[in-house]
Amino acid sequence: LAVSLFPSELLDLVYGTQYKEYGNVLRWYALSYVLMFFVLPIRTGLRVLEKSRPIFISYLLMTLFAVSSAGEIVEKWGVEGVMVGILFTQVIMLSCLLYYFNVYTNIHNKDDFIKSKLG
Repeated sequence: LAVSLFPSELLDLVYGTQYKEYGNVLRWYALSYVLMFFVLPIRTGLRVLEKSRPIFISYLLMTLFAVSSAGEIVEKWGVEGVMVGILFTQVIMLSCLLYYFNVYTNIHNKDDFIKSKLG
């Protein structure tokens, strides 16, 4: 939390004034880590269900996006473009895993899900 609230001050404190201008990069990282925080339990849930194909598909989609767009994004927006790319790859993963988790658990219909597990 401190990293996202006071990134420039933290960089100044740890590395000196030469990196103080990159405080926005830490904010982008903090935002991407929030998405990663939500991805981890969903990915773990799919592994527990022994459904690793969606994890592979989400990594494949992330890679395809990164390879196809990285050069152009970085050329246009520099470091901010890199951070947007990282954030968007996390959005791709979260969306893909949520979709497949819902498909495999039927979580949108809780009554049927509970009945199927109880017999």
